[in-house]
Formats: sequence, C-alpha cells, structure tokens
Amino acid sequence: AERMAAELTGVAARAVKDADEAIEGADIIVAATSSSSPVFDGAKVAAGTH
Repeated sequence: AERMAAELTGVAARAVKDADEAIEGADIIVAATSSSSPVFDGAKVAAGTH
C-alpha cells in the first residue's frame, strides 16, 4: 500500500493500518468491495461525511 501511494501522482494518498483509520477525519468515503459484510463501522463516520 505504501508503494502504491508513492506511485500515485497528483493524488493525496497514504497507507493506513485499517478501515477505521482510513475513515477517520474523511470528508468523503468511497468503498468498492464484493464483501457481504460491512468494511467499516458506520457509527464511526463523522457527521456531515459524504
């Protein structure tokens, strides 16, 4: 993940340890998955997040 983040140009990207860390402080969350269970806890999404 760190290597991929470094290779992305013109995009702010960083590697994180888990989904909770990824959504912390996010203004917009996009998740594309084939998982049949949630990939993050919706209760941890801040008010006003899209």
